[in-house]
Amino acid sequence: MTSKAFFSPPAAAAPASLSRSVIKDNYTPILGIPIDNLTLEETTDAVFELIKQYPLTQRPSFVATVNVDFLVNAHAWLPGQLPRHPELLDILRNADIVTADGMPLVWLSKLLGRSLKQRVTGADLVPALCLRAAQENASVYLLGGREQIALQAADKLKSQYPGLTVAGVNSPFVTTEGVNIDNEANDQQIVDAINQARPDILFIGFGNPKQEIWFQRNKHKLNVPVSLGIGGTFEFIVGSVNRAPRWMQASGLEWIYRITQDPKRLIGRYLTGIAKLAIMTTPMLLNSRPGARQHGNAAANEQANAALDILDQDIAYPDICALSADHYHLICLPEEITTDWVERNAIFITQMLNQQRPLLLDFTDAKYFEPGTEHLFLQMFRHSTNNHQQVYVSGLNNPQLIRQLKSFRVYDMFQFKVFSSFEKILFLIGDNQESNAVHYQSRAGIFHITITGTIYAQDTRPIDISAISAASQGRPLLLDISRVTDIDNRGLAQLVCLAKHCQQHHQQLVMLGANAAFRQRLSAAGLATAFAMTDTYEQAHRLLR
Repeated sequence: MTSKAFFSPPAAAAPASLSRSVIKDNYTPILGIPIDNLTLEETTDAVFELIKQYPLTQRPSFVATVNVDFLVNAHAWLPGQLPRHPELLDILRNADIVTADGMPLVWLSKLLGRSLKQRVTGADLVPALCLRAAQENASVYLLGGREQIALQAADKLKSQYPGLTVAGVNSPFVTTEGVNIDNEANDQQIVDAINQARPDILFIGFGNPKQEIWFQRNKHKLNVPVSLGIGGTFEFIVGSVNRAPRWMQASGLEWIYRITQDPKRLIGRYLTGIAKLAIMTTPMLLNSRPGARQHGNAAANEQANAALDILDQDIAYPDICALSADHYHLICLPEEITTDWVERNAIFITQMLNQQRPLLLDFTDAKYFEPGTEHLFLQMFRHSTNNHQQVYVSGLNNPQLIRQLKSFRVYDMFQFKVFSSFEKILFLIGDNQESNAVHYQSRAGIFHITITGTIYAQDTRPIDISAISAASQGRPLLLDISRVTDIDNRGLAQLVCLAKHCQQHHQQLVMLGANAAFRQRLSAAGLATAFAMTDTYEQAHRLLR
């Protein structure tokens, strides 16, 4: 390995915005989603703290209230399968606050030994926030729902909470899947109206997952401190849908009451959700048992020394093997990733994350992680996503550890970041192959477009269709996405725009190198058949000639 600079804690960097610090274990991971351990009052306080911080951070925050429906929509049935809706899962993992909207999540937290304090539903949180907003002269904006329902909800909230300012109400039609997701002008009109109203809190009632995706693809344009996905809460506020009696809510039987309100629509959905939740949680609970571990303990310093033998280096820190080089950080994980190990090394790891260099995780010696410590991985990947920091994984080969990661629904975070050797990772870092870029080249009568890195809503280099049209001069287009590391809904919309342009101008377009994760993103967005796709240059050239 080259560039072995020094083994020491990295110099303190400017504090990064870490709302989920590895230093504090104040949330419970459930099926790969971090649920904040907050009461209704604490959640309200946290929201208004985000509002208070907004003038300094200028970063729109998102609050998700997660119930069983979210878990069912986000995950596949079986461990190890790709997530059903990877973008929804990413959004929930990266949300600033995530509460348990359903009692099954509270029950699961108890079974996992990390009990959540309270169920915090959107239907309870909205009134609590409106009460505080009226007291603190903050304003709210109602987005989504049926038009008359949203207007009635605004009137009722103002009457219930004197002094509440409703900055605006809008019930637009938005699309987050299918070939019409490229309607950016519609989104812009909605965003402009919201920004002009300057609310402190935006309630988004499009339903799951539309509300989460709509926020994600527009957050870089929103000038709103905090947005919340609230589903059908407007219906509860006006009384067009009744909530269950308090005793049924407290006992987790509200779903039965909901079925009686709309049996034709809900009975199939709820029964499917219950069955899928049982199948999803059984492996996780089995791997959470005290006897699930299949090997004896080993001292953390022995594992660090073993990892160091691979690197042929010495280290003065017994708890963690870490290498800070000029262009990357390396962490060698111990045989047992325990809560104690995470707590001892939390500050050190956080400093590495804050430096925003590529992070290399060596799992060569790792065989087991203690249930609950997956919050370390969730934090690492959350921070890397928000700060455009690359994470690479090596040595993730142990079958028991992989089985654990799959059963806790966090393996998908590593799956497409695993490399066979450090040399391959260092080559990628040195060659800067994962930096965001779009390259054009004409070869053998075919116009090649190569995209590397991410295709996100906030990217400053959108796919320039005018430039492609002018440069390609009608020649067939080969879109190479084999080096695309991630894409969101707005990124998919850019590809849809390109495909529509080609169709209108009778220009061939073939997509090359889409991996399984990319194809699943297309499927979740209703675009599985929207593009001609191939795996090799030879196949692509045959299609384009």
